[in-house]
Amino acid sequence: MKSRSRFLYNVHVAEVTKNDDSTYTVGTPVFVSGAIKGKVTDNYASEDLYSENMLEEVINDYTSTEMNFEFNALSPSEQALLFGHINKEGYLIKTAQDESKEVALGFASERANGKMEVTWYYCGKFSNSEGDEYETKGEKTPTKTKSIKGKFYQRRKPTVIDGKSKNLIS
Repeated sequence: MKSRSRFLYNVHVAEVTKNDDSTYTVGTPVFVSGAIKGKVTDNYASEDLYSENMLEEVINDYTSTEMNFEFNALSPSEQALLFGHINKEGYLIKTAQDESKEVALGFASERANGKMEVTWYYCGKFSNSEGDEYETKGEKTPTKTKSIKGKFYQRRKPTVIDGKSKNLIS
């Protein structure tokens, strides 16, 4: 089977300002520069239901979405937005009390047929546990990138679609 390429463009992040059963709001989306690649995996739990010694039904329930994005680098303001660090006059300050912010993440991808697809995931948090790598400059300058992992989930406020209440993922 031939693989279909999707090219990544315009990664944006917005802080979720309210996410409860009645209200979902976000701040202004911010462009995150230097995106190299991203992997998004929607996870489902599957349960088989048997009756009279036969498989009667397979029940699939959404559990979460795992994300792994790689960037050339993240600016102090981007790290503050994603990980809850402090950006003070362009300097990044990390504290033991930092907690990743709940964010929405959106991006565009170009399909093999040239058409663009825009995707938004509404609620999630990124982990800053990947760390940074440093090394002495040798004859050849090594390239280093920043990978971040996140877990996204359904938003709490339901939306009515075709008369049915649904909790949106993307």
